Amino acid sequence: MQPEEILFSYWGHRQFRPLQKEIVESVLEGKDSLALLPTGGGKSICFQVPGIMLPGLCLVISPLIALMEDQVLNLKQRGISAYAIRSGQTTGIIRSILDEASDGKVKFLYVSPERLTSVLFQAYLPYLKPSLIAVDEAHCISQWGYDFRPHYLNIAGIRPWFKDVPVLALTATATPDVVEDIQAKLGFSKPNVFQKSFKRSNLTYGVTETDNKLDRLSIFLKKQPGSAVVYVRNRAKCERIAEWLKNQGWDADYYHAGIPNAERSKKQSYWIQQPNAIMVATNAFGMGIDKSNVRAVAHLDLPDTIEAYFQEAGRAGRDENPAVALLMVSDDDRATLKENLEFQFPNLETIGRIYEALFKETFITLGEGAGHVLEVDIEPLANALKLAPQQLHSGLGLLERGGYIQVIESAEDICYLKLKSEPQQLRSMVVSKKAIQLCERLMRKIPGIADETKGIRMEQLRRWTYTETDDVWKVLLGELQERGALNYFLPEPNRCILRLLSERVPKSHIRLSNEVYGLRRKIAEEKMKAVEHYAFDKKKCRLLKLLSYFGEVDTLACGQCDVCISKEKAKNLEELFFEARNEKMEWRLEEIRDRFPTIRNFNHPIFREWVESGLISEIKPGLIRFNIEAEQRPK
Repeated sequence: MQPEEILFSYWGHRQFRPLQKEIVESVLEGKDSLALLPTGGGKSICFQVPGIMLPGLCLVISPLIALMEDQVLNLKQRGISAYAIRSGQTTGIIRSILDEASDGKVKFLYVSPERLTSVLFQAYLPYLKPSLIAVDEAHCISQWGYDFRPHYLNIAGIRPWFKDVPVLALTATATPDVVEDIQAKLGFSKPNVFQKSFKRSNLTYGVTETDNKLDRLSIFLKKQPGSAVVYVRNRAKCERIAEWLKNQGWDADYYHAGIPNAERSKKQSYWIQQPNAIMVATNAFGMGIDKSNVRAVAHLDLPDTIEAYFQEAGRAGRDENPAVALLMVSDDDRATLKENLEFQFPNLETIGRIYEALFKETFITLGEGAGHVLEVDIEPLANALKLAPQQLHSGLGLLERGGYIQVIESAEDICYLKLKSEPQQLRSMVVSKKAIQLCERLMRKIPGIADETKGIRMEQLRRWTYTETDDVWKVLLGELQERGALNYFLPEPNRCILRLLSERVPKSHIRLSNEVYGLRRKIAEEKMKAVEHYAFDKKKCRLLKLLSYFGEVDTLACGQCDVCISKEKAKNLEELFFEARNEKMEWRLEEIRDRFPTIRNFNHPIFREWVESGLISEIKPGLIRFNIEAEQRPK
C-alpha cells in the first residue's frame, strides 16, 4: 500500500498536511530525518504511517507518559498493535510486553529515554528488530534546548545495535543551534531537516501592559467568544482566577499537576466537550490536550522561555480559524522574571540543604541508601526549608541531573513496596495465611523487591488477592507492615517519589558540573532576556520577533499584532501633525494635548522623533513651533 492509502485506511484522511508526505517518504527511503512541525502540525502521523508500512517494530521514545498512553489507545482503537512501557509497571508486565515485541507481535513500542539503559530492556534490545526509531520532543537532547533531559543522550547508544535503521526526530520548536545539536547528538549520517514555517496566519499575537489583569482578561474573553486557555504560573493563582471567572459568569475550571489523575481526566474531558469552556491552568495543561477550536489563549504571567510561550500560545486556532494569543504584563513582571531565574537555579548551599532534608525522617545513614525510594511531601518540605515550591522542585531537578536521585513519575494506581522479611520468617510471626500467600507472590513475581522499593499496579494486587476492590490487599499489607515484614505507601497528590541513585553523602560533598549548573544557568539567562525583549520591546512586530528567534528571517510583518496596529496609528498621527502645521506654525503644549489625546506626555515616540529630527522645537517654555514648510511631508 502507498502512504496515502495507509492514511485513508486507518485515519480517514485523503491527503497529508504540508510536509508530512515528504517526511514519510524520507523515512521510507531509510534516511535519518528531523521534522520541525508546529503544535498541532501532525507529528505523530509522520512516524505512524511509515511504522505501519515497514516490516518490523517502530520504537517510539517519548518523555510524556500521558501522551504515550493516549497514542497507544488511539492506535489500538484502529486495530494496530501498540504498547507503552512506563514507570509503575511490574517486571512481569514489562517482560511480557518485551516478549511480544521480540516475537514480532507489536507494531509500536513506546518507551521513555530512561528505560533505554535499564538492565531488562538492554537484555531484550538485540531481539527487538526495529525498522524505525522515532524520537519525540527531540529538543530535549540538546543542552541549548529549553527542556534538556540528560537521559536523551542515551538514545545514540542504542543505534549501533541497529545500523541500518533510520531515526526520525520530531519537535514543535527548535532554534537553529538546537536543530544542529539534535542531529549531532542522534548521530545523523548527514543533515536532513524538514521545517514548516512557524508562521500561522490565523493566529494574532499581542502584548498588553496593564496593572489590572483580571479586568483586562474579562474584556479579552468577551471579545473572543468560545473556548479559551488562561495560563498562570502557580497552582493557588490558578484556582483563585478560575473561581473569580466563575463568579463573573464564565464557564471556567482549573487544571494543574497537583490534581489527582482521575479528576484531571474529568476536567480534560469536560473542557474538550464544552464549546465555551475556559480552562485556567499552569503549564501542566497542554501536552496531549488536542482541542482544535480554541479561540483564545491568555498568559497572565511571563513564561520562562519563548519556546514554552510559542507552544502554549499555539494551542489556539488549530482549526485554522482566527484566534488570538495575548500576553499581559505589568511593571512588576521584569523583577518577577529575574526572581524566577533564581528559583530555577538555587545556589549550591540551598541544594545541599534540600538533599540533607530528604533524609530527615529516614534511618538512612552516610554511605547507605542506594536504590532506596523516598516519598516527599513538597509543600511541607518547602515550608520547613523556607523555600518556594518552585525552588524545591528546581533543586530536586538539579540533584537528578547531578546523578544523586531519580525523580519517578508517580501514578495514582501504583503502590510502592519493599519486603523486609522472607515468607518463611513470617510463619513464626502472628500473620494470617492470606498475608503470607501475598508475600510469597510478591517474592516470586517481582525480582529484587527485597533489595529496593518497587512500584506495583493496584490492579495486579487485586488479582493476587482475588478481589475487585482495594480493601483486601490494603488490609493484608497493613498487617505485614505492622509486623515489620515490609514497608509500603500509596502516592498522594502534591507528593514526589524519589529513588536514591547513590549512597548518602554529606551535603558539603554535593558537586554539580558546569554542564549541569553553570552552562544551564547561562542558557536560561539568555532565554530570559529573549522573553523580556518579546514582552517589553515595542519596536518590532510580535510575530517577526518569534519567527526570528527560531531562525526565520525572510518574512513580512503580520500587520495585526499590537505593535503593527500601533505603527499604523502612528502613521495616522503623522498625518494629523501635518494637518496641524497647516493650521498654524506655533502651538501651546496644552493645545497639543487637547488636539492629540493619545499624547499623554511628550515622551510619545512620534513627538520625540519629530523633536529630535528638528521638525518641532520649543521656542520658549510651553510654546512649540513646527519647523517645516507647508509642502514638506513627514518622512
